Amino acid sequence: MQRRRAARVILVDESGAVLLFRGGDPARPAAGTWWFTPGGAVESGELAETAAKREVREETGLEVTDLGPVVLCRQVEYEFEGTQFSQAEDYFLVRCEHFDISDSGWTDGERRVVEACGWWSCEALRSTKETVYPDGLATLLKELGISTVDSRDRRAVVREGYNRVSTTYRGDSETPPEHRLWIRELLDHLGEKAEVLDLGCGCGIPVARDLTGAGHHVTGVDFSDVQIARAKQLVPTADFVKADITALEFGAAAFDAVVCLYAIIHLPLEAQAPLIGNIAGWLRPGGRLLLTAGDTAWTGAEDGWLGGDAQMWWSHADRATYRGWLGAAGLEITSEGSIREGLGVHSVIWALRP
Repeated sequence: MQRRRAARVILVDESGAVLLFRGGDPARPAAGTWWFTPGGAVESGELAETAAKREVREETGLEVTDLGPVVLCRQVEYEFEGTQFSQAEDYFLVRCEHFDISDSGWTDGERRVVEACGWWSCEALRSTKETVYPDGLATLLKELGISTVDSRDRRAVVREGYNRVSTTYRGDSETPPEHRLWIRELLDHLGEKAEVLDLGCGCGIPVARDLTGAGHHVTGVDFSDVQIARAKQLVPTADFVKADITALEFGAAAFDAVVCLYAIIHLPLEAQAPLIGNIAGWLRPGGRLLLTAGDTAWTGAEDGWLGGDAQMWWSHADRATYRGWLGAAGLEITSEGSIREGLGVHSVIWALRP
């Protein structure tokens, strides 16, 4: 029996769909076909990570720069083209934008084996009667919090998600340490009785509460019914509007500052640059923007968010893209930082309208 190592990759696109190939053993057509992830043997002297990137490039045309974590290790024995194999497999998780695969890098062997390829939704994986490897892929994706979200439903998913987890996400008097620092820095830049717009204000805690407590006027906007209802109760001195932040209309130079924390990342990418352009127009000369955004490009969904029964969806551009959007809108970045949240990282950007 031939022993070898293999590196395989679970490619997940922005909707939560997984790329799979269908093929079989040319020497045993009676065995039928099965679906499997990109990947293959680790060559002598090669790292599994290097092999995973190489196999994805050769089999799909995609250049993977940020290889995700190993999410599954398994040992399998099988027969292929008359040879018995004992194979140790590492499965890497890679998030990517949806793409059409290229077969230009396929070997003759791969062309003999592969009959089809396609993107599978999590629901399809759970319900299929076809053979899919690795075994239990649908269960693994669920454990990883990956689910498929239809593009038409993404904003509804975000709204319903915050409706369900509002108090879990933020308690009535909770102030995360990083928010305390950000608010303190913003207060240092504000004059007396400043006008502040809080986009994705949530329940108003702590931003609207602390800024109004310092004598400023806050207009908070969120499209979660529960979040806005709580905000009106918790911060009665601020004004709150239930609305989609991409559909707002304010006059030019209406605000001294705009705060947008963990909100732009819930918008489709095509809506994010226009929102930044709107923010630039709403700011007065010398006005400040505090923005948390993506650090690396990633789009996806998670079931059971924050330990409950809610689903949530995000879409991040990378930091360089946000820099470009801010610059194109006429905003000057004054400082940048990062904050880790779970396994992910967000950019923290301060910008000024000259």
